[in-house]
Amino acid sequence: MSNGSEAMDIFERVREQFNYAPYPSTPLDFLPKNDSNYLFPYCAANPLYRRDGRYVPSEGLRILDAGCGSGVTTLSLALANPGAQITAIDLSPASVAVARERLDKYGYADVALHAMPLEQLPDLGQTFDFIHCHETLYLLPDPQAGLCAMAAVLSERGVLRANLHSQYQRHEYFRAQHLFAYLGATTDCDQETAVAIATETLNALAETTQLHARTWRGKEGREKETLLANHILEGDKGFTILDLFSLLRGAGLDLIDMVNWRHWNVRNLFKPNCDLPDYLQVAFESATPEQLLHIFELLHPVHRLLDFWCSPAAVATSYQSAGTYPPEAWAHATIHLQPMLRTEKFRTALDEAVTHGLTLDMRLYLGYTDPQSVTLFANSLLIFHLLWEAPLTFGRLRELWLQIHPFHPLTLAPQTLEACGEELLRLLPDLEDYLFIMIEFGAG
Repeated sequence: MSNGSEAMDIFERVREQFNYAPYPSTPLDFLPKNDSNYLFPYCAANPLYRRDGRYVPSEGLRILDAGCGSGVTTLSLALANPGAQITAIDLSPASVAVARERLDKYGYADVALHAMPLEQLPDLGQTFDFIHCHETLYLLPDPQAGLCAMAAVLSERGVLRANLHSQYQRHEYFRAQHLFAYLGATTDCDQETAVAIATETLNALAETTQLHARTWRGKEGREKETLLANHILEGDKGFTILDLFSLLRGAGLDLIDMVNWRHWNVRNLFKPNCDLPDYLQVAFESATPEQLLHIFELLHPVHRLLDFWCSPAAVATSYQSAGTYPPEAWAHATIHLQPMLRTEKFRTALDEAVTHGLTLDMRLYLGYTDPQSVTLFANSLLIFHLLWEAPLTFGRLRELWLQIHPFHPLTLAPQTLEACGEELLRLLPDLEDYLFIMIEFGAG
């Protein structure tokens, strides 16, 4: 924990860096409206569903972008949550100016922008249903204070997405930061000079030197951005899963899930069809989510970000996967299409696949939810087609299924509603497990 003068010094150096180079340096014509993978973590419906098992439309939601930088994240939030009321803050006035230009360009002049420290959020006098804090928390002099400030302005049933840099995955960059601080390149000179010193040093290293080989090789043409985001990033800090849970407890928050939760399955790190040693079987069966995630990062620290969803500890998680519900519960189920799949790109591919009986590799459209290839066949894709215009109750979907499949494909015997329902019960849970669809039970 930094003392007051050190914290203020770090704060000013971070602000200076982002005034010098608003981040990210993404061109103003970048508009990811056709990219489901990119927009998925910006959609408020996803963490709300993973906590409550309910689909929540974005209209009227109060959303905060905490640490908006050059406005790329704010624009992404607007695209992923149509009709939401969006506020954005950043400590860098230069970054806020770029964000304003970006948002105005695409017709989002109603987004409220403020140049202010995240720790002063309560001064806004507002609460928010979804707080988005991307690539920011780990830069704060006191991340616990920043998380507490966001928790203080989270609505009673609000959700928060934030992330921390992984201590294990980024250890080479942390060494680089220590090196350039030791050389005085980040503490004793301005940003332009720091970039020049770091560039000259790294270019002078032999290709086999570890710091060059692992952090610099292949960065030609984007040296400045690479340095500012990594080697000389002011205020950067690394965290473990244990640190993350400690921060959450300190802010009165509970984990909902990792944003890319299927990428954190520790059992996938072992050989397929291999019986785990007994002591591991017992350990995994009794382990908490915190323990399982920590074991994963110790075995396989591939994630640069510890990217998580959380909410007030007083709000219990009621979500359970669709496959755990008995058949009778489906009589009152309503099925929604994942809102981030509603892109022109996916609709074109979907229409082609349904018309000609093709398969689709879903990594191209929503691979964010799983590290493995997920290929869907015609019947699963037909469900997306039927849900495109509006959500459907399970009963209505079953009726449409019977109209489309009036005869059994092998026996040519007439199908029944019951048989159609059984087929849907085999298809729907897998689609929900990847969050390609959202299913509300008891909402029909």
